[in-house]
Amino acid sequence: MKFEFSPFVAVEVNDYERACEYYESVLGMTPVKKHPVESHFQSPGTKSEMNFFVSEKKNKTGNIYFEFKTDNAEEAKKLLEEKGCKILNIYSEKSFLVEDPFGLKYHVFQE
Repeated sequence: MKFEFSPFVAVEVNDYERACEYYESVLGMTPVKKHPVESHFQSPGTKSEMNFFVSEKKNKTGNIYFEFKTDNAEEAKKLLEEKGCKILNIYSEKSFLVEDPFGLKYHVFQE
């Protein structure tokens, strides 16, 4: 089993509309899809385009999420739990959200 970093980052912000305008006009990100509470941007000009998601903050602290692909979600989940991670949400048998022992949250999925 292996993990591979996915070119995906998601952030929760407290002023969604202003944040979207900032990432587009100041940082030059290209909007891919815009929704009322989440937008998908890409960062042009990099070797591999980064997918950047902005969503409304759902609690008092904004979160930053990363994503990893794996070739075996079941084994990955077991290993991460053994190493002290908390499974925060299971989306399907091949997709889940984890918080590691250091407080970072990331999505793990199997293609």
